[in-house]
Amino acid sequence: MAFDLKLGNSGVSFRLKAVIYHGSDHFTMRIWKGHTDIWTYDGMDQGGAFVYEGKANSVRRLRMLGSRVAVAAMYTSI
Repeated sequence: MAFDLKLGNSGVSFRLKAVIYHGSDHFTMRIWKGHTDIWTYDGMDQGGAFVYEGKANSVRRLRMLGSRVAVAAMYTSI
């Protein structure tokens, strides 16, 4: 997922790298490695290890991760 931001005659492109979720007084995150692989992270689960979720095109709902709701998105310029 990417978007372009144009200011005057110049522009910058951004790509989604992570989404942070919150619910039940707890934060988790989804992180993109490269352009297609998505991993989830929950420091209180799986011994704090990242868990492979799948390819980006297989994740249909970025607004939720389990019962947690997206509260922030992080992008990087490309």
